[in-house]
Amino acid sequence: MDSPTYSICITLYNNAPTVRRALDSILAQIDNRFEIVAVDNFSTDGTKQILTEYAEAGKINTLVEKHCSRGLGRRIAVENSKGQYIIADMDMDDEFKPELANLLRFYHSKCEGFILAAVGEIKGATYEERMATKNVTIGPRDFILELGNWPDLQAYEDSNLWGRAALGNRYAWTIFSLVRTAGGHPERMSTLGKVRFRYVRYRDLYRQGRITVVEKERKGASGRVALVLARVAAPFYRSYVRTTFTTFRPRDMPYFVNFEP
Repeated sequence: MDSPTYSICITLYNNAPTVRRALDSILAQIDNRFEIVAVDNFSTDGTKQILTEYAEAGKINTLVEKHCSRGLGRRIAVENSKGQYIIADMDMDDEFKPELANLLRFYHSKCEGFILAAVGEIKGATYEERMATKNVTIGPRDFILELGNWPDLQAYEDSNLWGRAALGNRYAWTIFSLVRTAGGHPERMSTLGKVRFRYVRYRDLYRQGRITVVEKERKGASGRVALVLARVAAPFYRSYVRTTFTTFRPRDMPYFVNFEP
């Protein structure tokens, strides 16, 4: 394929139980206008072998293996892509509805040139619940590179990119349910898992100067432990404070564009 229109950029780590279902639900609705670029974070559960099988069958166009955060994985995928538009955040523990073509028609009709975050149904949800909803990100590859691409963050990497687009008035979000079945995160259910998950979130919020988000959140015992660890660790990681829109709220209504079938 010489010049695809769309690059579906995927990052993975230990998704062997669900990766076939996720990939097949994408492949069933794309044609030669699309390429798939996958970045695997050295999975240890057989994910790499499955990806290699798909790559050898020509179903994955580019496969990269690299130790990386989620943000760095997206960054590497974009750097290895050829499409005019990037489609990201199609996680390999999810299954997708055959609605991608409808979402892209909406994007080109209403949001061309913008970074668009499409999130699932959120009727009656609080702001925090809306923030946690699964999303898919679409935007021009050249614009994403102009913004500096995704940052090397494990948490809030998407909102960091969206915020930089919003500074130039080129960010939008809409409600569009593309995910049929969302994957769970059993690794977060144990006490240690909860501490680890919150630690990463708090650490990466501190790295972006978004301290007020951390301070407003209610914290139990695991949250308080995670907060102490995050405060200690954050200075030893790269700071993104200067490139972060610290007052940015991705689901605020001024950025909303109504999806119309």
